[in-house]
Amino acid sequence: MKLLGLMQDGYTLFVKDGQITVLYFLSLFLLWFLIKDKQELFKKYATLILLLLLFPPTAWLLMKYQTTFYDYVNLWTLLPQTAMVAYVLTVCGEKLAGYRFGKTKRKLGEGPAIAVLAVLLFLCGSLTLFAHPTEETGRYFPKDVEEVLEYVDTSGGEVYLFAPEEVAEYARIYDGRIKLPFGRNMWEAALSAYTYDTYDAGDGEMNDWLNGNLKGLSETEVSENYFSICSSRGFDYLVFDKERVKESGFSAAVEKQSDYDKIAETGKYVIYKRM
Repeated sequence: MKLLGLMQDGYTLFVKDGQITVLYFLSLFLLWFLIKDKQELFKKYATLILLLLLFPPTAWLLMKYQTTFYDYVNLWTLLPQTAMVAYVLTVCGEKLAGYRFGKTKRKLGEGPAIAVLAVLLFLCGSLTLFAHPTEETGRYFPKDVEEVLEYVDTSGGEVYLFAPEEVAEYARIYDGRIKLPFGRNMWEAALSAYTYDTYDAGDGEMNDWLNGNLKGLSETEVSENYFSICSSRGFDYLVFDKERVKESGFSAAVEKQSDYDKIAETGKYVIYKRM
């Protein structure tokens, strides 16, 4: 049973994170039917990939193209796979543009072929043309979060929102004009491997303060200071958990500061706007 569990976990990871590998094997399978002179094709393919990766100038250009995000060793996996997938897609496009209907060859033309590819592009990420707002499609908003975001006015252009993590992670999906001071990798450290954003200790402490995780300091003095910092950095909206606002030290700081006014309160959150 343990072995079956490990196999299941491995398959799940492969399907989740190994899409390019799946496409690569699918491409090889399609080439078996699409290309007549397979031996000559694979000779050219292998020679080209080796030259690109072994020749220093071309290897350097490949590293610059992907902004050195991947190490050189990763290119030995990614380039052969992506090159093969791209080639097969090109061949499929050519076959589609000159498809045979019965015994008569009727060219569909480039226009319809591009239209078909465009439809396939829009279908990516969903099995339907019009995705329903569900958690799986990425367009689902928890009720508490949506209630907060409805109060963020973007009619005049971009605004900065500083909100708890569970609100911030949906803000940019809700409205692209909502700007955030920190990316999601602020609270999900594992994502830092895929970004170039870096934050200093002060940013981390300010995010902890907003989420009520900054302990061991005078709540009133610290909150007064951070309200002032948020205003100076141009944060238009601040959102706090309702239970946090009830804390005596924090509520005292809210009364003393004059940069933000309370504009709304939902079942879980309190929203402040910079005046």
